[in-house]
Amino acid sequence: MANKVHKLVANPIEESTAGVYLRIPSTALVSSPYNMRKKPRTLENIKQLAALIRARGGVVQNLIVYPISKKNKPTGKYGVCAGEGRRLALNWLKDNGEFIDYEAPCLLVTEEEAISMSMTENAGREPIHPADEFEAFRRLVIEQEKSIEDVAAAFGVTPVVVQRRLRLANLAPCFVEKYRNDEDRVSLETLMALSIVDDHQRQIEIWDSLPPYNRNAHNIRQLATQGELRADNRLVQFIGIEAYEQAGGSIRRDLFSDNGEGYLTDAVLVETLAQEKLQIAAEELENIEGVAWIEIHTNISFSELSAYGRIPKFERDLTPEESNAYQALLDESDTLGEQIDNYDGEGDEDEYAALESKFETLHKNIEKMQEEFLVPDPAYKGLAGVIVTIDNSGEILIHRGLIRPEDKQTAAKTAREEKKNNPESEGQFVHSERLTRQLTAHRTVAMQEALTSKPFVALAAITAKLVDSVFGTFEDSVLQVRVEHTNLKNFAPDITESRAMKSLMEKHEKWANKLTEAGETSLLEWLLAQPQELIIELLAFCMAQSLNTVQHSEITRAEIGILAKALGLNMADWWCATSDSYLSHVSKSRILSVLDEAGVAEGIANLSTLKKVELAKTAEERLKDCRWLPEVMRFA
Repeated sequence: MANKVHKLVANPIEESTAGVYLRIPSTALVSSPYNMRKKPRTLENIKQLAALIRARGGVVQNLIVYPISKKNKPTGKYGVCAGEGRRLALNWLKDNGEFIDYEAPCLLVTEEEAISMSMTENAGREPIHPADEFEAFRRLVIEQEKSIEDVAAAFGVTPVVVQRRLRLANLAPCFVEKYRNDEDRVSLETLMALSIVDDHQRQIEIWDSLPPYNRNAHNIRQLATQGELRADNRLVQFIGIEAYEQAGGSIRRDLFSDNGEGYLTDAVLVETLAQEKLQIAAEELENIEGVAWIEIHTNISFSELSAYGRIPKFERDLTPEESNAYQALLDESDTLGEQIDNYDGEGDEDEYAALESKFETLHKNIEKMQEEFLVPDPAYKGLAGVIVTIDNSGEILIHRGLIRPEDKQTAAKTAREEKKNNPESEGQFVHSERLTRQLTAHRTVAMQEALTSKPFVALAAITAKLVDSVFGTFEDSVLQVRVEHTNLKNFAPDITESRAMKSLMEKHEKWANKLTEAGETSLLEWLLAQPQELIIELLAFCMAQSLNTVQHSEITRAEIGILAKALGLNMADWWCATSDSYLSHVSKSRILSVLDEAGVAEGIANLSTLKKVELAKTAEERLKDCRWLPEVMRFA
């Protein structure tokens, strides 16, 4: 580009009341300590200003300079007390082969005047209001018919910045004025949210539909895009925006998002495309797996999925190749584990992080292979199906080995037949998973109550947990040391009426009242002033809240029995079998066997003819004083 010099005055030198105007080679301009602006300019700022100078063929606003002398002799250099940004931009242009011999317009003042002139220029300068800025962009593009690219180049910004300013300038004028005059708490974020909608009337409707205290960008954006899907929605990620656009779908682009994303206006089309893509995946599964049924769902909640049953699985025989591959993974896991354990902390941290990452990936592969080894019980072949859906990241998710809700009774009949044909399993599990959870929830609350009165046991239990954490004994524990309190009512709806829970709540209230004594004092400071006995007793109470022995099957861990024995706990002191708590949840044959075991089965032949409801009530009366307990509530 030619370095065209635009003279600001008729003569190269002109007198004024402020000083002398003249042109000075940019090479003679140097930084000055008298410039009141001390914040360093960024390279991006310098480049933007350079672009403006290039677009206008030179500097439009003069710099303010003073002559620099050394030992009372002129040096030929001039200090820039106002205009440092323009000086740096000219230097950047010169370093890049432009404006090499450029003479900058300057106002020459004395060194004594330099500081006051710098203050005058900077203090009197009011920043351009953003509303004025984006309306200026609109005039350039709309009225002067300049291209967005030309405007962007002239102001040293990207075309996207210009497009954003134009979008804001095209808002309903009332919002621009509110923003300019700081009315009704209209912010730049508010304008950006409103700009999603092009129609001015719709913008006003959205604004008026919200109460003043709710007129924020989030709520405005929600109303503006109602019935539309964000570009990062999992269904959109699944089908792909390109497929959506090819099918005729339109997108409302959001210029103000970081990635230029937008909103898909046709949610029905997105749903249809997702269904079609899922159907293709379902057909492929049907050909490969030969399942009894396949359902596709673009969305299925946890509660809906929970309504389906699960096919029992067992580990199939492995092929020699699978066995070798599996063993190789286990061996590699052992080797990596040893390397991590033996790490002395002096090596490369990145190398150690890589080892841990590799170990984690390896275990995921092992778990995946273990899952592949499990196959549905062939006895349920006619019932087993899959649900094909979409996960939160927009990937296909397959739930295998499911039983439809309407087939649960058939599955239960199949299970009974399996049990009948397999005598070895007879009597192994007599309680359903739900009843087992309910019984062990009652066991948990009773153990919690007993633990609150045994501080020594609580101290030993938490010490055992901490020893495991420090020394890595990896013992499985029922203690959740962080006191992740489990809501036992989820497993036993009648738990609040139990003696143990009522006793716990009384103790909770006692401690809550006691702790109010701390007042404004910190809890630690208050505890340090208490007797050791009180602290240990409080520890026992809090520790008890972390206990959780709820289980889903009747296989009980040894630790539970050890803890119960140390507590001197007998569940018969806290629970008894009633129709509601137990008997109505088991079969008639189980009730009769319970009566027989408890020694109250007189007239058992007549009892067997009763209906289950009547039998449960009769059994409740007979067991009232027997202190009989189910197996999961007994401690050897």
